[in-house]
Formats: sequence, C-alpha cells, structure tokens
Amino acid sequence: MKNKNMSDVALTLEQLREKNGQPVYWGTAKQWFIVQLAHPDFGDCVINAAGYYLPLEKAASRRFYAQQPLCISQEKWEACKLCGRREEVDPCYQNGCFKKNAPQCGYSCDKFLEWRKVQERLRDAKFCPECGRPLTDEAWVELQKRLED
Repeated sequence: MKNKNMSDVALTLEQLREKNGQPVYWGTAKQWFIVQLAHPDFGDCVINAAGYYLPLEKAASRRFYAQQPLCISQEKWEACKLCGRREEVDPCYQNGCFKKNAPQCGYSCDKFLEWRKVQERLRDAKFCPECGRPLTDEAWVELQKRLED
C-alpha cells in the first residue's frame, strides 16, 4: 500500500464521532460541515452553515475528510523557465530572421540551437524534467490520480 497523506484518507464513523464540534470536509459538495453529536433536531450528524445535514452513519459512507484533500490547480502551477518555452515559435521565423538571413542561415545561430535543444528535451515529455509540471492534459489526469491513490 502506498503511503497516504492522512488528509487524503476518508474518516471512519468512529473518527467522525471523535470530531464532535469540529469541521470536516465533504469533497463531493466541496463544503465544510461541523460534526454534531446529539443535535437536538437531527441526532448525530454533520451539518453545514446553510443547515443541510446528514446523519453521521451516512456521512461515514460519503467520504468526509479531516482536511480538504490535496488538489493541484493547473492555473496556479506556473511554468518554469524550461517548460514555459514549450510553445515558443522557432526563432528563425520570429521578426523575419529567416527571410533576412536566408542565404547564410543554415539553422546554426545560437538562438536556433538553444531553441532546438529545449524543444528536443520537451518533445515527448509528459512532465517537465525541471519542475515536474504536467505538460499534457493526460499528464494532469495522471497526476490527480496519483494524488488520490
């Protein structure tokens, strides 16, 4: 079995009972609830700020967590200097360089050689070799699955 971060393990019924008066997170609803034992109207339950409640036995089967499970945002994980260059255009076609220097170009200037080295390094990579950032949609899905396992 893989080592799990304790925040990624759903709470059991016994663990929910130990959390009386404390917040627990329900990932399905993306909301925080408070564990209430012997609530005057609902008995043992979890209840959110809007008054929505679940009996504690149901809550145990619905995967509540002591903390919000780990999730990585594509928008917030900024590209590093290497993978940020993945979408760069061939420098020979920037600013009309190739047209200006066509007779002597030969694709051998320092700018082109550096660009080609970066592109070759990233060409078949699913993850950036420098920062580990996923580079494809499939890689993002794979990373999220790894976090859930």
